[in-house]
Amino acid sequence: MMFTGPGPGMSGIFAGAGGRLFVGAGQWQPRFGSQPAPFGAFHLTAAALMLAAAVLMIVFRKKLPKDDRTSRRILLALGAVYLALEIYKQIVCSYEPSTGAWAYDWSKFPFQFCSLPIFLCPLAALLPDRASRAVRAFLASFGLFGGFAVMSYPSPDVFSEIAFLDFHSMIWHSMMVLCGAWLWLSGNVRPVWRHALGALAVYFPTAPAAAALNEIGHSRGIPLDLFHISPYFRTGIPVLSAVQRTGAPYPVMFLSYQLVFGAIGMSLFLAAFVIEKICLKLSGRASPAERDT
Repeated sequence: MMFTGPGPGMSGIFAGAGGRLFVGAGQWQPRFGSQPAPFGAFHLTAAALMLAAAVLMIVFRKKLPKDDRTSRRILLALGAVYLALEIYKQIVCSYEPSTGAWAYDWSKFPFQFCSLPIFLCPLAALLPDRASRAVRAFLASFGLFGGFAVMSYPSPDVFSEIAFLDFHSMIWHSMMVLCGAWLWLSGNVRPVWRHALGALAVYFPTAPAAAALNEIGHSRGIPLDLFHISPYFRTGIPVLSAVQRTGAPYPVMFLSYQLVFGAIGMSLFLAAFVIEKICLKLSGRASPAERDT
């Protein structure tokens, strides 16, 4: 099996590649004097703003929108923001107006793990209650983790010399974290079995869809590495890269991905359950999770 290109860092797995552009792409865009670096001023400022927003949400959690109708409107609005950001990103990465050149950058194809809110936020807003709750549970667990991974420990390929792409990445992943936090704090998602299983039901089909698209792309000479699980590229996912180096069959690597990240998503529900139990015990109230599992 042939592998191409170095694998992205752990946070690059969720963020997608940041700096791979075709020659000439984005030359018309404003640029930083030097490319932002992980834990540099740009990254730390963005992370601090996200953290401040999260703290404010916790402090004023009783005032957060909770009713279903308002929550659906918020999710639809978030979906619209994600879509607008992504459309402009695709233009920046693929078009050079001074020459009229258009060359699509397949490394920016919007079906990476962190691209999912483009599709899932509108679905959560429009689907019937049970399906909507499952999508919200995914956004509150897997989505929050993906955003937090990028914001807390970004790999160098998260950033670009093009200013818009850097703002795009920080805004995008901060929104993932804050959306997840809002869903937990508002009670849209709770640490109960039906929500955890709903999140898994949304999660498990996503990687097979990415793998299928990778194979379709490969068969047509298109270098797709969606979710960074293509057998034709080196992966930077810690556990998967170890499996890949052993020469194990691709199904072993794929199953490892599903199990590892499925466990990570469920660990957020466990953490939320423990936190809820502690807070309610301190307040002397019964846990909603005990009444509604």
